[in-house]
Amino acid sequence: TRSSAVTGVQTCALPICGELYTYSDITLKLYGSFIARLCTEGKNLAYMIMEQSVKMYGYESLDQAEEHA
Repeated sequence: TRSSAVTGVQTCALPICGELYTYSDITLKLYGSFIARLCTEGKNLAYMIMEQSVKMYGYESLDQAEEHA
């Protein structure tokens, strides 16, 4: 059930936690599978999002963006 899928979210300070309450059970399962797959591939979703964001601002990498910070 949704409540068991998001146990402890009430104590989470991250905006995504509140957003998870709006997801259907199917979406939560798919999202969980996606995150698990990324973990097995050694990838980090937060890093991937930051990397894509800096590229949209014209930087070639996170390192380059940090050099200009």
